[in-house]
Amino acid sequence: MRILILCLFIIALSSCERAPKQIAVSSGDKYASEVALEIMKKGGTVIDAFIAANFVLTMTEPGASGIGGGFLGIYYDTAKSQFFSIDARETQASKHQDFKLLKKELDSKNWSDSKAVIGIPGEVAGMALLYQEFGTMPLEDLIDPAIKIAEEGFIASEYFIKAHRKFNVEINSDAGEKVLSPNFAKTLKLLKENGLMSFYNGEIADAIETYTGGWLTKGDMKNYRALFRRPVKYTWKNSQKEKYYFLTVGLPSAGPLIMKQFLKNFKAEEYNKDLLSQLKEYRRAIGPALNWRHEHAADPDFRKFDCKLDPVFRDRGTSHISLYDSYGNILSATMTIQRPFGHQKKLPGYGFYLNNELTDFSKDLSSCNSFADHKIQRLKAKYRTNYEEVGYMHYGEKKPLSSMSPMIIFGPDAEVLVTGGTGGWTIFSSVLETSLEVIDKKLNPEIALDDLRFYTSNNKTIYYDGEIPREQKDEIEKYVKKNNLELKKFPVPAAVSIVHMKDRVLNAYKDDRKGGYALTYTDY
Repeated sequence: MRILILCLFIIALSSCERAPKQIAVSSGDKYASEVALEIMKKGGTVIDAFIAANFVLTMTEPGASGIGGGFLGIYYDTAKSQFFSIDARETQASKHQDFKLLKKELDSKNWSDSKAVIGIPGEVAGMALLYQEFGTMPLEDLIDPAIKIAEEGFIASEYFIKAHRKFNVEINSDAGEKVLSPNFAKTLKLLKENGLMSFYNGEIADAIETYTGGWLTKGDMKNYRALFRRPVKYTWKNSQKEKYYFLTVGLPSAGPLIMKQFLKNFKAEEYNKDLLSQLKEYRRAIGPALNWRHEHAADPDFRKFDCKLDPVFRDRGTSHISLYDSYGNILSATMTIQRPFGHQKKLPGYGFYLNNELTDFSKDLSSCNSFADHKIQRLKAKYRTNYEEVGYMHYGEKKPLSSMSPMIIFGPDAEVLVTGGTGGWTIFSSVLETSLEVIDKKLNPEIALDDLRFYTSNNKTIYYDGEIPREQKDEIEKYVKKNNLELKKFPVPAAVSIVHMKDRVLNAYKDDRKGGYALTYTDY
């Protein structure tokens, strides 16, 4: 383990001692990327930039993220020469231990609209934890850019308008018109004046308790804590026998661990032959990985031995940002509010959407990934929080499984790939396939992001995102028919955001599937 950490440090250090200084950001939104870049140009770190961009994304990408949701992230701090996994996932509330009342909600026809499935938001607590440990700029400097956008407005993109209309969410603007957010400006000013954690013990918490009818109480909000977990680390050798180091998050997200299991069985030489071979090898390697997820994945702080398997993937809407600052700090973070626009109603008077994240739980209370936390034996936690070893721990209530896969990959010659994706349960496939194209096929990330991808959650229904070339379509359809598979075009875009350091040159890349925005700045 010491050798691995040393290697990672040397690789990261070699990239941050470069000259000139370089900065890069890739996110799903123009305004968020611009704000993040400006913060880093002024001397801020990736943590400062992430906080500022996150407040902007609450307005400009509300269907996928926002302060009413949560996030998972992986961070490299160059000053400490250390990696940190950040868990700011939403949790269930104490009222869920009233199983009679909870079951009534779960059995209702429109349970995904129930206020019982609104999780305690983790987004702001996660930002507060990062800011407390690593923030360098005054908090007001990180909130003011979002206040300005909220009050002066931003230009609605076609994707922004299309997303609102597709999911029947009220919007009073057309593409090209300005969108104002006066209520969210009020929220931002409260956080600026009273501190980030006032979200959990002030008037915003009162409003959330009132809106949810007591399903989330102010006591639940006060008890919520984001935490640092031990990062997941693993290595992989590509077809050229070059070693790559993967740094990512673990449970409650199964996505990166599915990728780890995939790479154990993966044969790059077969995968790279042609599109049909790619599909065959993808299916062969993903099968055991999916089985691992179904048999083992659940919140690690709440796991009983005799629970039932949960093969259903439920997570959907997400946003991602990849950041690299001039000091060599790196952050990859994925944010979510569950389905598009979460609970699909803004918190009255405060201008942001609450999540419906707890629909990621299984309705079967005997499932490993269920609401049934108080029946579950709490296992000894092998995680680090606030840099102190802990034994048994209980942070609020249980967290549902996710597929979010924020990732930092280090390779030979100081190569660094900062990546992560959107699209719910498809994320691990998107991040995996684009990463393989960059670190094994050696494709330019711009080409990798544009290439066709496959997705599956059961290895029987195979989705594809992109266009199958006409000359290969017949043989793929024959293979599908012969193996009793179902081949479908994926209906929702699943985008990846990439920052890539290669030959000591830093670049950022966007995924046109959702109209992302990437920026790079070099200071000579």
